[in-house]
Amino acid sequence: MTTQGVVVLAEDDADLGRFMMLALQKRAGVTVRLVADGRLALAALADGPVDVLVTDIQMPGMTGLELVQQVKETHPDLAIVMMTAHATVEYAVAALRHQVDEFLVKPVAAAELVSKVRQLAERSVLRRATAARATSGPDGDHAATDYERSLLAELNSASREHQSLTAQMDRAAQVQRDLLPRQLPVVAGYEFAGVCVPSFAIGGDFYDWHPTPGGVEFTIADVMGKGIAAAIMTATVRAVMRGLVPGGSPAEAIATAASALLGDLERTGTFVTVLHGRLDADTGTIAYADAGHGLSLHVHADGSHVRLTSNDLPIGIMDGSGWAAQSLTLSPGDSLIAFSDGLFDLLGGELGVLDDVATMVHTSATCQEVVDRITRLANRDVLPDDLTLIVIRRDAVASSTSASGAPVVAMSSEQRA
Repeated sequence: MTTQGVVVLAEDDADLGRFMMLALQKRAGVTVRLVADGRLALAALADGPVDVLVTDIQMPGMTGLELVQQVKETHPDLAIVMMTAHATVEYAVAALRHQVDEFLVKPVAAAELVSKVRQLAERSVLRRATAARATSGPDGDHAATDYERSLLAELNSASREHQSLTAQMDRAAQVQRDLLPRQLPVVAGYEFAGVCVPSFAIGGDFYDWHPTPGGVEFTIADVMGKGIAAAIMTATVRAVMRGLVPGGSPAEAIATAASALLGDLERTGTFVTVLHGRLDADTGTIAYADAGHGLSLHVHADGSHVRLTSNDLPIGIMDGSGWAAQSLTLSPGDSLIAFSDGLFDLLGGELGVLDDVATMVHTSATCQEVVDRITRLANRDVLPDDLTLIVIRRDAVASSTSASGAPVVAMSSEQRA
């Protein structure tokens, strides 16, 4: 990876700016000039050749839109990436009218930012190199040699290949996002939330849930590794779990899935950790089985918590049997949070992290607030591993039921997670 472009990054949040700068320098191979406002961005652009401008819309003194308007007058060909935390149609239209190349909504995944900036930087570097060769005379100090022309052709070919691969990765990432649940379960007396943030464009984690008579069945899984190989196995595991015949216990479901996956996992030399459970909405009981996952907490209404421990191994390490049937009961105000080791690593990788996660759950008003807080943390750094979590909470007060006395169970029509 040798992009070697120059990026001016205008971001008034100092911590977020440093994290984005680190991601771009490490993963996109660019030099980053970090500035805190539009005025400093203009000064940085005047200081030497720049390939990409990355700017927030809302900044003190001069907005990103005002900055872009001035930049277009002096650098009409400069590639521009605009970011905003306010994803409204008006902002998007304004950005397009100012002729920006990319419009990203915060929190921006590091992989998405790196991919877009790298592609734009490579295009700019190639364009500048081509222009320099074209304006050099045959006898000048910068005349193109056969070697230089060959090198330029290779760079051009590599750039086109990278753009093609980037487009394919973007499409794969979109497909993987589309395979995640697009609706939250609607169960009277309970709330749900979940998120999956890959370390790269695509990842090896997933979560899933679907309604059952009187409750909800859910899964969170983490395939060993990350990137393309893990993503392929993740789709396989998800398909197998989705195809299980309903009615059996979670432990039986894992055993059946393990048997179906054993050959694939052995041939690819990988394994997968799984927490699979079923909520009985009437009693609050969650029957579950844990195949080497081990990162789940039962957080009580008073803030105390219990880790769901298991000595059972991941799928792919044993022959498809031996997962214990376990259960817990969510009392009013209790929550269950299950997460992948990406969150564990993000928060420091020590056992004390579990206390921090439990505190975050207890001090959040809703399950979605838990997800939002963790997502903001994830997007402020370069994730060492994929991060996935689900949260289930039982209301602190009695809930309504259907006319028959059974809890209302459905899937919401609104995209929430």
